[in-house]
Amino acid sequence: MILYDSDSDDDLEFIAIVAMEAERLEAESLMRCRQRRTVIRCGHFAGQQRLFIDNFANKPVFPPNVFRRRF
Repeated sequence: MILYDSDSDDDLEFIAIVAMEAERLEAESLMRCRQRRTVIRCGHFAGQQRLFIDNFANKPVFPPNVFRRRF
C-alpha cells in the first residue's frame, strides 16, 4: 500500500488522537480507583487505651490464667 503525503498526515493525526484518548481513559480509570477507597477512622488511640485499662488496671477484666492463655 502506497501512502500519499495527505494520507500520512491524516494517519499521524489519527494516531495522536487515539494516544490522547488512551491517556485520558487511563487517567480516568485511576481516578475511579482512588475514589472507591474510603478512609474509616476507627480510633486506634482510644482502642489502645481501652486495651491497657482492661488488661493492666488495678482490677483487670481477665484473671491472670485467662490473660496468659489469650495473649
